[in-house]
Order: sequence, then C-alpha cells, then structure tokens
Amino acid sequence: MATTTKTATGPVLTAIYNALNVAAITTTLGCGVYETVIPQNVALPYLRISTPSGLPWDTFGAAGKERVVQVHVFASTAAYESGYQVNAICDKVVELLQDQALSVTGHSLAGLRYEQDTEGADEDVDGVQIVHRVVSFRVHVIEA
Repeated sequence: MATTTKTATGPVLTAIYNALNVAAITTTLGCGVYETVIPQNVALPYLRISTPSGLPWDTFGAAGKERVVQVHVFASTAAYESGYQVNAICDKVVELLQDQALSVTGHSLAGLRYEQDTEGADEDVDGVQIVHRVVSFRVHVIEA
C-alpha cells in the first residue's frame, strides 16, 4: 500500500486561491482575496483562505490526503444590514469550489465538497464593526 509522503497543504491552498481570485469575486463583488496573511489597512470586504488542516487519506493502494479548508469572509456591518454582501460572497465561494475540478500540483483531486458555514467572531476594528463568516470545505487528493 502506498504511504502519504506529502501534506498537500501548499498545492491545495494555491488551487483554492486560484479558483477564488477571479473577477466574479474581485470585480463583481468587490472582494479582495488573500492567502493566510492579510495586509494592513485592507479594504472591506475581503476573504482569507486559511492554511488547510487534515490527515492522511490513503485509499485503494494510493497515498492521499483529506484537507479541510476554511474561507473566512469579512465585511462591514454597514454592508451587512440586509445580509446581502457577505451572503453573496459566501454563495459565490461555494459556487466556485463545490465539486469543481481544480488543478492541485503533484496530486489528483478526488473530491471538493462544501461542508458547512458558520458565524465567526464579529469585532470592532478602529471603530468599524466587522462581520465574519466562515465557509468550510473538505478536499480529498491523491498523490500523483
């Protein structure tokens, strides 16, 4: 049986970033897209893709990984009153990722499924009320 030799963290993160850093999010919804670290003084709304976590998923003699990816969406409460902005961004994230055939370097994608969405901790940043929503996905990859 093959044994997992790579975590796939970087390739999965890159594939998710490439799928989300598109005009449907950046232009149409006016949302910035960032990997793991957010620059200072970034404009709202924006989303941040967290570093994928997970475990081995060796199956049928192939070395694989199961990774959980969380996409954090941040918007100001002024734009959140109707829920339109943050919900539109979350819906577009699900549409762009759910069951899509993303290219994951060094791996073949076995599945990418929307798992859940939850409220994050809302906070006050320099007098601006920020709404935080988290959309989670389960990703299965097999080493090439």
